[in-house]
Amino acid sequence: MTSRIALILSAVLLAVASATPVSADPDDGRKEAIAAIKRLGGSVHFDEQHPTKAIIAVNLEDTDARDSDLELMTTLSRLKSLNLNRTDVTNAGLKHVRALPGLETVN
Repeated sequence: MTSRIALILSAVLLAVASATPVSADPDDGRKEAIAAIKRLGGSVHFDEQHPTKAIIAVNLEDTDARDSDLELMTTLSRLKSLNLNRTDVTNAGLKHVRALPGLETVN
């Protein structure tokens, strides 16, 4: 009887564990954002003092950046400055970066 309970408990735990989604690598979003920024002709600046070399500034000035391109910026939690001068980004696109806690400057 005890072995039967143990077997059932093991099956339940296995089912729960396999149903739990495995979180993606947190750097995946950052790498994707960097690639998109560079594809647009923009640049990124890193905090060399931070252990993860966090991205603190993105310059998309004079690129073809659009509202939808800002969606990838949501992964840049330490972003402080975002330059959007002479892009096609509108106020509607800014909703993607509005929640970034450290964002201080948007041009």
